[in-house]
Amino acid sequence: MQTFIIIMGAGRCGTSSTISFLNKKPDFDIYGENESVILSILEQIYLLNNNHRFKEPSSATTNVSYFHDNYIGTEWYNPDDKILKLKIGLINLVKNFFNQNKKHIGFKEIRWAHKNLQALNLLESLYRVKYIHLTRNIKDQISSMTRLNWTNVKDHISHTNDVINNFLLTKQSNQYIKKNISVDKNFLEDIYNFIVAEE
Repeated sequence: MQTFIIIMGAGRCGTSSTISFLNKKPDFDIYGENESVILSILEQIYLLNNNHRFKEPSSATTNVSYFHDNYIGTEWYNPDDKILKLKIGLINLVKNFFNQNKKHIGFKEIRWAHKNLQALNLLESLYRVKYIHLTRNIKDQISSMTRLNWTNVKDHISHTNDVINNFLLTKQSNQYIKKNISVDKNFLEDIYNFIVAEE
């Protein structure tokens, strides 16, 4: 089974250095940022799991009260077979995007703050997933972002890291690694060893 690597951070915290380092290793092909498109597709698959659906359109009128037992639910006409086909199509779209000939694949992203990270769980039915969360001394990170004309950077960093941390709390400890690159000077080697451990 392929290992799927998700490199997470708030920006300016070593995520780009990490994919550059890993991709120099044999059998690694980790992609860069994708404007959160991959996660957005996964979110849509996640939503389809909870989509209300009626199997057939009704010939009755659509102005039946919500409070009557004979409510027909016309607006939820979504055939099960079509929903399943859509889900499979979206899953295959994601799978085919990544290199299927490498042992370690994945991507890095910094746009996590307003996304539903639970959608990432869908990948765990397809791959062995490992998460890498990178942080940095907040003062240095703010300074680096400010030089790039980012705004509201302190709130952005704090909120993004909170979202990531809350998600990782739902995972087993051997599924993720956290590294503060301001403190952990050997973070790249530590991350590599974490990925290939138990293989």
